Amino acid sequence: MKRLDDFLQGSSNIENSSEKNRDVLANVDKEESIIGNVDTGTKADTTREEKTFTFAHMADCHLGAFREDYLRELNLKAFERSFDLCIERNVDFIVISGDLFHRSYPDLSVVKGAVEKMKEAVDKGIRIYLIYGSHDYTANTTSLIDVLSSAGLFKKVFIIDSEASLSPVIDETGAELMGISGRMQALEREYYSAINAVPKGEFSIFLFHTAISELRPSYIPQDDSMPLSMLPKGFDYYAGGHVHDRIEHGNIFYPGPLFGADFRDLSALKDRGFYIVSVEGKDIKTEFLPIKVADFTLIDLDFSGMDSKKASEQLKQRCAGSFKGVVLLSLHGRLKWGSVADIDVNGAKKEIEDNGADIVVVSKSITTEEKPAIAAAGNTREEIEAKLFSELFDDVVRAKSLFSELSIDPEEVSMSKSDFEGEIKKRGLRFFDLEEEDDN
Repeated sequence: MKRLDDFLQGSSNIENSSEKNRDVLANVDKEESIIGNVDTGTKADTTREEKTFTFAHMADCHLGAFREDYLRELNLKAFERSFDLCIERNVDFIVISGDLFHRSYPDLSVVKGAVEKMKEAVDKGIRIYLIYGSHDYTANTTSLIDVLSSAGLFKKVFIIDSEASLSPVIDETGAELMGISGRMQALEREYYSAINAVPKGEFSIFLFHTAISELRPSYIPQDDSMPLSMLPKGFDYYAGGHVHDRIEHGNIFYPGPLFGADFRDLSALKDRGFYIVSVEGKDIKTEFLPIKVADFTLIDLDFSGMDSKKASEQLKQRCAGSFKGVVLLSLHGRLKWGSVADIDVNGAKKEIEDNGADIVVVSKSITTEEKPAIAAAGNTREEIEAKLFSELFDDVVRAKSLFSELSIDPEEVSMSKSDFEGEIKKRGLRFFDLEEEDDN
């Protein structure tokens, strides 16, 4: 297996703390400060004891991410199933590379289920280590992560000592863990420039919650990532988070979410799960365990170039048949004519649910084509009308005749809405010399 060092030829270790770096670190008020120094020398290539152990690597659980109760329950179910597998496999410890929760203060019913499952694992001797993600990090207040860590449910591994170095957390297996938490818009990049991270243990793991520019998917902006060269060198396993796709690059691993956090995740993710990592001496073997808690069906409709009537007909056709699990209804495109409101999305949802779906999740981005304004200046109403007709219609005379035929003065003719529509229809058919179709 290629190591990070192989991809960073010529790169130096992260520079020692300077006065500027100390200013950066002064703002890291969330992290614990431990008195003591970490040797900033390079990692020695000494022989290791042939220890054997296993650990699980999860990331981006995003518990509490959805408004819909059913999706929240599925998300929690995926988390619980993952921990059940860890217990069955008798792993030594679990690392979570950020975004355990979708918010710093998630719904307490979700918290209750997650805490119960984590405690079950801890009671069986499994240790849990994690870092903050960009969603469950708070800059100036105590978050739920802090509370649960203080209660002993798990340990945070983003710990900075008085010399601006990461202090390692040593597991019972001898594995050495360090990490840097994530922040919104990759603001954690300043930490990488200011903090020393030098592994010295028998087996070292680095937890991070940042997209790597060279590996990032297209949906993550370049500015929200950092170059590969900024990762500290010398670790045996790099446990990544934040990227919602499964990625493997040498000894850098992103497992992706256990379930997902938004419509894109639910519709696009092929792999949902986590890694089991087996360590034997210097050998690392990874196994990806897929997690499936629901069936997903995507209905993707592009209404571009259609009128609202045609779009409604196409939507109705796709609602036919039988469904199961989670149906994801993606509606998009630019209508050529008609109103977006004419498309009965709620009716479509109900029909799909009546046809067997547990839930229908809708993503709608439909627009209506804007008609350009027509310049029709004139001195009189008749002049303006003549210019408008010439701009809009090829056969101006026939168009004027149709408008005249359909004109009904409401003050002269008093009728109900249905009678009015019937009269307009009758006049239109007469004008075009057509016969009304028999509904029978």
